[in-house]
Amino acid sequence: MPIVVEAVPSKDYGSRVCNQLQSADKEPVLVASPLESSLSWGGPARRTEIDLNRPPLLDHDTCRGELENRLRTLLLTSFYTGEDLDPIVAKQLEIEKAVFDELMERGYSLESLVEKRHQIRGLIFSPNGTALSEKTHALHLREIRRVGTAQSLCFLRVEKAIKNHDLLF
Repeated sequence: MPIVVEAVPSKDYGSRVCNQLQSADKEPVLVASPLESSLSWGGPARRTEIDLNRPPLLDHDTCRGELENRLRTLLLTSFYTGEDLDPIVAKQLEIEKAVFDELMERGYSLESLVEKRHQIRGLIFSPNGTALSEKTHALHLREIRRVGTAQSLCFLRVEKAIKNHDLLF
């Protein structure tokens, strides 16, 4: 059973995500806090379904380890510590899941995504050959929540690479 996530304009600056139960004949709805999604929305509410039955791309620890190693390599000349990388890697995990879920919605197999994950990560997290900042990742997450994954810059980069045959499936 999918969970419906609804981002609505509001002045509630409470928790990141609050469970809002509707009447007994309706299913629970998760509502994203505007503080996490965008500082000023002003637009209509947007609903996104998350399928909890879909198998994960890779297990969480493997993905986290791969993303952290990749980031360390890109930041080789920087003085980041493991603790400094945690917030960036956490955001990368969220972005990657959203992009890969959208690709699977469009018919790409889990196996092909796992095989091409390093190339896709390069398009998403280091489009110019350098690591993006934590602030940029936060902006990408807000954009995904605001306009949806399919319209986000991260996904559009991947989609463009597929159309230009730079990323072959």
